[in-house]
Amino acid sequence: MMLTRYNPWQELNGLQRQMDSLFEQKATVKAPVAELHETDAALILKLELPGVEAKDIDINYA
Repeated sequence: MMLTRYNPWQELNGLQRQMDSLFEQKATVKAPVAELHETDAALILKLELPGVEAKDIDINYA
C-alpha cells in the first residue's frame, strides 16, 4: 500500500480553477449589436437579436 501526503491546498487550487472558469464564462457574454439614429420625427433603434422574432419584442418608452 502506498501512502500519499494530504495536501489541503490541492482542493483550494481546484476551487480556484472552478471560480476562474465561472468568471471567464461571464466575460464572454456579448451584448447585442445596436445602432441608434435620431431624426426630427423619431428615434430609430436597430438591434441584432439572433433567434428572436420581431413579433416577440415589445418596446416601451417614456
